[in-house]
Amino acid sequence: MVSFSIRNLLRHGSAEVLASGDNRRRAQELVDRGIATETSGNAGEALQYYRKAVEADYRFAPAHMNLGIALQAAGEVTAAIESYKRAIAADPEYAAAYYNLALTHLLRSQYSEAEINFRTALRFRGDFPEAWVGLAGALESLGRDEDALSALDKAIALRSDYVGALLNSCALLQKMGRLETAVAAGCRALELEPDNYAAQYRLGIILHDLGRLSEAETRYRRALALKPDYPQAKTNLALVLQANGRTLEAIPLLFESVVNEPTNTQLRRILSGALQGVALTGPERRSGTSSWAFAWMATFPRSFSFQRSSH
Repeated sequence: MVSFSIRNLLRHGSAEVLASGDNRRRAQELVDRGIATETSGNAGEALQYYRKAVEADYRFAPAHMNLGIALQAAGEVTAAIESYKRAIAADPEYAAAYYNLALTHLLRSQYSEAEINFRTALRFRGDFPEAWVGLAGALESLGRDEDALSALDKAIALRSDYVGALLNSCALLQKMGRLETAVAAGCRALELEPDNYAAQYRLGIILHDLGRLSEAETRYRRALALKPDYPQAKTNLALVLQANGRTLEAIPLLFESVVNEPTNTQLRRILSGALQGVALTGPERRSGTSSWAFAWMATFPRSFSFQRSSH
């Protein structure tokens, strides 16, 4: 499942005044001040600037859109949706407003509505990789994995260094059982962003499932170097070590995992089995090679965001 946050909204920048007249210029100035104020961390004051921008020029679409983002950040989602719709009413070809509306529907698990609005955004702006990735999220949630993968391919074709799209593709390919192709997507993402701990971990899971244990161990250790308090990576690293006959190395990691999740009975069984194996056989014994690929799925920051735009 793709995860999202309101940080991904498209925002309107201070590129140009879209129409002549003092009211429009005043509205533009207020939007710019709102963005600057919001960037400095004063969301409440920014909200007032956006309201004043709407009052200055009700037909200025970016004023409504930025107001929508501020309202959504304040938890007023219904009011935010109305602001996005007013932005669209002011400018029916405003792709970024359709995107923000679509992403809001997606966050509310309204997948069909999200699909419609992502597609509308793309009708007005085809070279919109964020919208293709958002559409992929809606399609996957609707159970249309092949269509979702096609949408991700379009995003990557538009921006080959789009790490979020590559990671989404990696995750979806893994879900679909296309592990070798998933590895290629994950490796490409890590070439661009080698310090992404969740990506290192996911690639470790896929390599683990392919039986490429030494490579999986390297990825899990890299994930832990980047994020030492990563219990999922510790658990799967322990499983790799067990699979390679290094149970004594695995046991401390399993203890840590049990401490982190004391109610996890599956973890307790694995630890108990490892301890019994050492006690009964003396030398370390080999265990199974499968990872908890889906029990321990990492949650990627998917690079979806509400957006402000100049157009």
